[in-house]
Amino acid sequence: MPPPAKAKITSSVMLWTLSGTFEERVRTAADAGMQTVELQDEYSNWDDAQVKRAKRLVGSFGMNIQTLSATPNWQARPVSLLNTAHREGVLSDLRKALSMARKLETPYVLLTSGNALSGTSREEQYANLLEICKQASALAAAADITLLARPLNNKIDYKDVYLATSAEALKLVKEVDSPHLRLVFSVYDEQVQTGTAIPALRDALEYTELIHMAEAPDRAEPGTASLEIYRALQKGNYTHTVGMEYKPKGKAVASLKRTIDQFRAAINERATPVPTETPLV
Repeated sequence: MPPPAKAKITSSVMLWTLSGTFEERVRTAADAGMQTVELQDEYSNWDDAQVKRAKRLVGSFGMNIQTLSATPNWQARPVSLLNTAHREGVLSDLRKALSMARKLETPYVLLTSGNALSGTSREEQYANLLEICKQASALAAAADITLLARPLNNKIDYKDVYLATSAEALKLVKEVDSPHLRLVFSVYDEQVQTGTAIPALRDALEYTELIHMAEAPDRAEPGTASLEIYRALQKGNYTHTVGMEYKPKGKAVASLKRTIDQFRAAINERATPVPTETPLV
């Protein structure tokens, strides 16, 4: 297939949201016109031969792999960035992820805080998080990879996670003060956590290199409410990646085409103004 057309903002999709084998999910993304795909844990058990096959498969559609997770299966393993006892394990995971990212020519590695610690003050936990993120950023700089701090909501999906708002993540990124640590802004997670995605996005946009799209409260397909997000990106001259991280209902290709067409129309100032279904401001 020919590569997707160049665009001001790169389009992507989180493969975990799609059904089927790895090959089938990649094909779905390609058929929908995506420019890149994103991994979480899919790569964790790949050997060198599987890495080559995955890279060749994605490349055959003119796409690349945009992200992968620094700590695969973090909810099932002791890999909290808050816990100093986990530090060496976390850094070991990160080294493996950075090595995999270089093999796959993947520019971003997602960094999740992990679960909060009971019996430890939030201030002490933050100090531990800050310290390991400084070490992680140095490793990322040596590998020429960018880490993306990824806040996740702790109201619905990740009950024990520490880093839950973009404001907290933004504070962390500013204090680490490295070009190799930037932000993921998840519209769904921010809306669930704080109820006000647009103001948070405006504050964080300068440090954000990946936007994840889905509508709250049920991680729905982006609809007219998401036009406000796209307009904010346009107004802020955002030029990085917008990724779809919702669960398609019905045929995934048709759903992704619909959402990506709406996104591209809005970014190119062709969107018809409509009232939002779910206010994001």
